Amino acid sequence: MKGCGIMTLGDNIRAIRKERKLTQEELAKNMGISRTYLSDIENSRKNPSSKTLESLSEKLNTSTIYLMNGIQQFKNYTDDEIKEKFKDN
Repeated sequence: MKGCGIMTLGDNIRAIRKERKLTQEELAKNMGISRTYLSDIENSRKNPSSKTLESLSEKLNTSTIYLMNGIQQFKNYTDDEIKEKFKDN
């Protein structure tokens, strides 16, 4: 999260990975990439290819849109999150 509060692609990937309780090592191994490369992506030193971005979204069980801009689509919410969001309505 770089100074001005705007989350980068790397910030989003890191946040979602941690939310899923995965280490960089676990996610990188699952994807067939090095932990160093994943760290470079998360720290905005490298930009992933579209193929890597698709693989990240698949392995993190989310959309590429959510990875790129942090806007969560309805399908990305868990059942508990949906219940929480709509319980007062």
